[in-house]
Amino acid sequence: MTGTGSPGQHQGRELLRQSTKVLHHRLDALISDADLARRPGLTAYLGMNADALCEIKEGLQPDRKDWVEMLEDLSDAAQMDLATLGVPPVNTSTPALGNTWSLGAMYVVAGSRLGARVLYRRVQASEDDQVARATAFFGPRAIDRVWPKIVRELDAVQDGQSDAVVRDARAAFALFERAFRAASFEDAQI
Repeated sequence: MTGTGSPGQHQGRELLRQSTKVLHHRLDALISDADLARRPGLTAYLGMNADALCEIKEGLQPDRKDWVEMLEDLSDAAQMDLATLGVPPVNTSTPALGNTWSLGAMYVVAGSRLGARVLYRRVQASEDDQVARATAFFGPRAIDRVWPKIVRELDAVQDGQSDAVVRDARAAFALFERAFRAASFEDAQI
């Protein structure tokens, strides 16, 4: 991801943005169609996050303890909000898909926190008091501070490693989409 262009142009982030654009838009559309100011939409969103974050955490490279702790924090916050809604905890003990998650997945997770600020306003404006109180996941979290570090790491990735990072980010978007669809289906069954 290094190479052409002048320093500071965020080449790695731009490569990932372009390489995952379709998956990103598809996931955004699913989430946008869910009314997060109502229980079913918020439950699906929180369930998606609790499930996908746990799977990514389980497959992280062992030397990334800081990332593991941040993912645990986010997953715990999602579970806490589900409890506020009176929803049983999401089963996060499902076996991992065999992925070894790394920088590409953390790009997806940390980048999603930027959009969570917009979603937070929808949740907080809910006429359902329980929904409006289920905002722990949307509040400041440790991972919010690592976005600049992730961007720097992306820009330091060598060209020969970029395919793996892109593949990892695409797999993470697909994981979140599957988790959202599963959480939406489970919520419809309740």
